[in-house]
Amino acid sequence: MSSFLTRLWRTIRHPTGFVGRDLEGNLYFERKNPIPEARRPKRTVKYHSTEMYWDYIGGRRRLPAQWSAWLSHTRIDPPSMEELQMDWARQQKLRVNVAMIEQRDREDRLRLAQASVNPSHEQPAPPEPVQAPTPPPVKSELPKMPSQDNYEPEAWAPRARTRGT
Repeated sequence: MSSFLTRLWRTIRHPTGFVGRDLEGNLYFERKNPIPEARRPKRTVKYHSTEMYWDYIGGRRRLPAQWSAWLSHTRIDPPSMEELQMDWARQQKLRVNVAMIEQRDREDRLRLAQASVNPSHEQPAPPEPVQAPTPPPVKSELPKMPSQDNYEPEAWAPRARTRGT
């Protein structure tokens, strides 16, 4: 009986249906659309704090892609917490890989800059490019047909036609 009363109290207190939350504490809700012609329910997000709200509006933070897809009705079911955690782990791994590649690129640029400024050893000259043999020249003039020698187009004028006759 207490679970029934709890659900009733929650429905009265929060008429929007709680669907889930993300890893940053934002809450997601779904409720019936008040417009009678609307076929889809209304989906909303309640940000964890006012400061975070302005970070999202200003573009410094972004909602998880899974929740954005759910909010825009591109995705039917809301994402699970496990799915969000797996995506977060994937993003962290990607950040580590990007940092390693950027560090390697910085080292390569530094090494190339030092080699061009202070050439301690003579570098070999680049090999001369090998040229492919040129094909024999092709005749650009086509043979003339006998009918093309003195060809003149005939005069032509379109005739007007009336419809229905």
